[in-house]
Amino acid sequence: MNLENGHPPERSGLLAAAMPLALLTFATLLAFANAWPASLVLDDKAFAGPGRAPELDSLQYMFTQSVWDWISSGLGLYRPLLLLQLFLETRVFGGWLEGYHLSNIFQHLLVTLLLYGFLQFLLRSTGGQPSASRFCALLAALVFAVHPIHTEVVNSVFNRSDIMVAMFALAGFWWLLYFLDRHALRAWAGLAITYFLAMLCKESAIVIPGLAVILILMVKPGHLTSRLRQCLPVLWLLLPLALYLFMRANALVPPDPETLAQATAGSTMPTMLHSIRLPGFENLLDAFAALGTAFRLVAWPYPLQLMHGDSSTTESLLYTGLNLGLIIAALVQVKRRRYVFAAGLAFFYLAMLPASRIISMGGNANPHFAERYAYVPSIGLTILLAFALRALSQRLSPRALARIALPVLLVLTAVTWARNTDWRSEASLFGADYKRGLRAEATLRWMTSAHLKAGNFAWVVKICDDNLAKQEEYGGSAYVQSCASAYERQHRYEEAERAHLYAIDKRNTRVAASMSLAHFYLRRARPLDAEQRFKAAIDWSGDPADKALNTAEMIIALNPNNREQAIAARGYIEDALQHRPGWPKAETMLKAIAKGLNTSPILQIPGESRRQGQEPDLIPGLIH
Repeated sequence: MNLENGHPPERSGLLAAAMPLALLTFATLLAFANAWPASLVLDDKAFAGPGRAPELDSLQYMFTQSVWDWISSGLGLYRPLLLLQLFLETRVFGGWLEGYHLSNIFQHLLVTLLLYGFLQFLLRSTGGQPSASRFCALLAALVFAVHPIHTEVVNSVFNRSDIMVAMFALAGFWWLLYFLDRHALRAWAGLAITYFLAMLCKESAIVIPGLAVILILMVKPGHLTSRLRQCLPVLWLLLPLALYLFMRANALVPPDPETLAQATAGSTMPTMLHSIRLPGFENLLDAFAALGTAFRLVAWPYPLQLMHGDSSTTESLLYTGLNLGLIIAALVQVKRRRYVFAAGLAFFYLAMLPASRIISMGGNANPHFAERYAYVPSIGLTILLAFALRALSQRLSPRALARIALPVLLVLTAVTWARNTDWRSEASLFGADYKRGLRAEATLRWMTSAHLKAGNFAWVVKICDDNLAKQEEYGGSAYVQSCASAYERQHRYEEAERAHLYAIDKRNTRVAASMSLAHFYLRRARPLDAEQRFKAAIDWSGDPADKALNTAEMIIALNPNNREQAIAARGYIEDALQHRPGWPKAETMLKAIAKGLNTSPILQIPGESRRQGQEPDLIPGLIH
């Protein structure tokens, strides 16, 4: 047996293959070692842990309804495989919140390992030496593994859908390119399956066929015409796309039984396709700004900024110039028959197209950027990095490249650690934006709500005092309700009343704000003022169910010890349920009245405290 350095060749080969995988695993787990807290933030609370919606336990619901149908938000997101995965994890983790975060981390690790293998395959397919391909693929995959721009996707349970799309996309691309010359039918069939599964994870996966074409044009040898000919079977991917669109259309626009036959024929499809909004000239500048923001954060992802607002005109012009410069450079490279730079850039742009809402399906959202949008597009930039490292390896030794890469990786890991810390709570998460001077409504709303739930009333009051003008501007926001609550807890009753009045001034929140102010007056022993506010809210209530329930709430609040009035209130609640069957708030109040009539003469609205100065547990109109 021939030996090399005292080890059998087979063992040396296995070690060479295993070491990069071990290093990638170590680096990924190290970067996100503090990313599994015993807490959930933002949308995660609705989809994981013990507080999740009970409807999400229904397999039928997952595949036949919008993600948010259970709260009727109308966001139109169809992600059944994401819901299915979370459904299965609740069976495993239950209330152990750390488990959901650990699942995110390990799925990100799986994507990183897939990307490493795929990069190595690409480099070898284009003439790279095995050892150099392995080393350059490793360095590029390490950057992807620890890059701070991925902290939102890894830390957010709900936003793991981007990780799932990347997983299916990479598996499909690798399968396609591996079998394309050997067995074309098998190659495209495999991609079709992963394409369909990726779309069931998140809508942005719809661009995968275009990304596959880009990779074929980049990797395959021969004349451009022959490479284009190899791409023609991509049209077969219209079949899984049509199936997905049919499922999505019927989930988002569910037909009634009388029109089921028409829906089966696809009558809901035109409705959905009609909602697609293409960018006009007026928002192309916003589109370039969103793309430019993504490039900036890839290059320098510090500090954390959760809410990326509108860019200034100067910034938008600079980002437009940056993008145009990159596009021109890519065209120059294509003219010289060098396709890697253009392909990597095209991959990034195409993957960003749906994610950034440059093209959107429904709604009026303008192009904007959130860091989760960059997860799949960053694969294209990582491909560029791998090929750039291969070019550098022809001039520098592996040791020199490692010396350059090591401090970069350490800095990126440190920034990722800091960002993971910010993601541990909503207060710290939105506090990062607040510290940067951002005063958007969403930032103030979420941060004050988070501090209020944590009992940090002094913090809420300080934030509200520092942003007095914003209270009037955002009068219809839950931010103002949080200010009112915190002021009352701190015995600053005039400021609390003023905040309530700001909310009443806004038409869309005046009913809930007036009800809330009425309860505030009751706690301040001002029953006449409270009655006036109750009646105003009832007069403003346009929906009969709301009017009836608000009337019942007024009767109970003003007459907590009167059985006759409680019986009258019960009649109003039953009337509300006639107009809106199954209304949880009405049913809860009805049960409370029944219990009070049977056990005690003292009645109380659920969540409302009668003790002076004590804020109710549930503030009417406060949206969490």
